[in-house]
Amino acid sequence: MLKTNKYYFIPVVNVDGLALIEEDHMMNPKTTGILDKRKNMGPNGGGDECKGPAEYGVDLNRNYGIDWKLNLAEKETKCSEYYAGPEPFSEKETQAIRSFMDSHQEEVRFVINFHSNGNSFMWPFNGRSPNDIDKRAPGVLPIMT
Repeated sequence: MLKTNKYYFIPVVNVDGLALIEEDHMMNPKTTGILDKRKNMGPNGGGDECKGPAEYGVDLNRNYGIDWKLNLAEKETKCSEYYAGPEPFSEKETQAIRSFMDSHQEEVRFVINFHSNGNSFMWPFNGRSPNDIDKRAPGVLPIMT
């Protein structure tokens, strides 16, 4: 597979959120807990109404164009950990991923995400019910399963 395919690895998308977690750990090295931060530190979310850095920013997982309006009430609450931003692709990070995918659309066949927040692997369309991966990407489900 390595000889016949091309693989792209994007190790981190939420760079500033990760930097905050690392900074918090460096300041509190004896703590066993890790700062619970799933959103970026972008200016689109929070402001004075949110309490602390964990509530600032936009949940990048929910800032993409597909399914952006699902659960809109939750996404409109800026301090919610699931705040999707003021509009799809409002964040630099999701714009960069969209640009990467647009420029490599002829090469990319499927995407696997590893989310350190939750230690889970996610594959395309696994959040949908019913899961229509067989219609959208025939043959991928057996591989992922």
